[in-house]
Amino acid sequence: LTDINEIQEDEKGNLWIATNSNGVCIYNPGSGNMQWLKHNVQKSGNQLLSNSVNAIHIGRNNYVWISTSSAGFNGYNMQTDEYTDYTVANSGLSNDGINIVLEDESSNLWIGSKTGLNYIKAGSNTVNRIYTKINGLPDESINGLETDEYNNLWISTNMGLASLNTQT
Repeated sequence: LTDINEIQEDEKGNLWIATNSNGVCIYNPGSGNMQWLKHNVQKSGNQLLSNSVNAIHIGRNNYVWISTSSAGFNGYNMQTDEYTDYTVANSGLSNDGINIVLEDESSNLWIGSKTGLNYIKAGSNTVNRIYTKINGLPDESINGLETDEYNNLWISTNMGLASLNTQT
């Protein structure tokens, strides 16, 4: 494995490895088995949107959120092996360059793109709101997201840190 962008561990102990050009490797340290999630240009539908994966977020209800560098992001259902695609075209994202996706405790999705913070309310497949510098962000390129116990969303950008109370 080369060009690794991120590693996340699921509840079964599998390591989800995001690569820059080879999709996602799911590695089981106990057995040594590897499974790959990839984009195949000769296939359409039910696959990764791109093999250039920036980040992975292990979410709720057997979902893994997979951010790509230029094609949007996928929701991957571990139980059914099915993908849900989120892009500018079908979901209203501010940009298809996705740096990070975070699912909060209420199953809302917060998507950090190269041009703003996108919010998708639980149960919806389209963007409900986009936050930018106009809304107080120090920069529109969102690099990291984290929630705290007070319902604050912490947002890291190229120009600094911001917080947003997700309950207001």
